[in-house]
Amino acid sequence: MVCPSIAADPEMAVWRADAVRRGYASLAAFPLLNGDQAIGALLIYSSVPDAFETGDVGLLAEVASDLTFGVFAIRTRAALQLSEERYALVSDAANDSVWDWTIETDEVYHSTRVREVLGCAPDAVPRTSRAFFQSVVPDHRDQVQDRKSTRLNSSHT
Repeated sequence: MVCPSIAADPEMAVWRADAVRRGYASLAAFPLLNGDQAIGALLIYSSVPDAFETGDVGLLAEVASDLTFGVFAIRTRAALQLSEERYALVSDAANDSVWDWTIETDEVYHSTRVREVLGCAPDAVPRTSRAFFQSVVPDHRDQVQDRKSTRLNSSHT
């Protein structure tokens, strides 16, 4: 929404006295929306009437969109961190040995309990499947490799 003249716009009557007292002559307002969820608005006032040109409005709308994205990214990151902290507490309390392998990047996550079971310092636990496979007793490597291959092949059919 752009209000080129706060003094002349009838929709601004409720706020006119405060705006004039502060020296505001025009206003551009952009909602901060993520889908249907509103988190606020970006309001930009000018002491000059009719201060916001079409190009300015487009650029400011992009700024509002970027601001919304940033706010939701920060909130999402905080929620993920809280979830990870809660999961770690539950996993530790349950004394579970949990590991997760991201096949695309070959990264392996191990819970604290896995490290304890293996008797390893956190930096000594294999972080890739290749490194883990090298840590398997040579007599068991073929069996581990066969089971891994069978599982991977069965999950892609």
